Amino acid sequence: MERRDRVDRFTLPESGAERAASSLVHEISSGLMKTMNRRRWVWAPILVSMLFVSPRAHGGTNVFQEQLIDHAEKALALLTQVEIRRRPYSAKEQTDLATDNLATVTLIHRLQETVGEAKVRELKTSGKSDRDLLLVSQGCMAVEFLRTSISNYLETGDPAFVGLARDAAVLVKSVRKQLGPRQ
Repeated sequence: MERRDRVDRFTLPESGAERAASSLVHEISSGLMKTMNRRRWVWAPILVSMLFVSPRAHGGTNVFQEQLIDHAEKALALLTQVEIRRRPYSAKEQTDLATDNLATVTLIHRLQETVGEAKVRELKTSGKSDRDLLLVSQGCMAVEFLRTSISNYLETGDPAFVGLARDAAVLVKSVRKQLGPRQ
């Protein structure tokens, strides 16, 4: 149970479908463990081979890309909203946006940390870095910069931060382009 807690600490929030799939996998693995206890020698080679499969084989890189793209699209939409709006934000709107921004930046940090761990695993197993993992990592930094610039604009009203956000948006779009079309 201790190992599961450690792993759960680094996972990102799940949608309802992901939770259901995770629950199903947990049920299957529990049944598998009961079967394995009876026939350990049969399952040992299978489990050992599963340990050496890269995240890409499980679609892990694609999951990271999807999460980054979702964060990027939301940040770009927020920038568009800020640019279009002519009147200042009320104190309540600023607080709501700041709260949302903090939650989003926290998720981006978790994604970047998880991608970093996957990069280290990839280096250990294959001896080279995965291009897509590196792009996702850089994309996380660009999205965070974009969100922070928007947040700084909302707090100060200084248009210089909108300019920084626009520059960050160019970086976000560039990373998105390098990652290729959505799967």
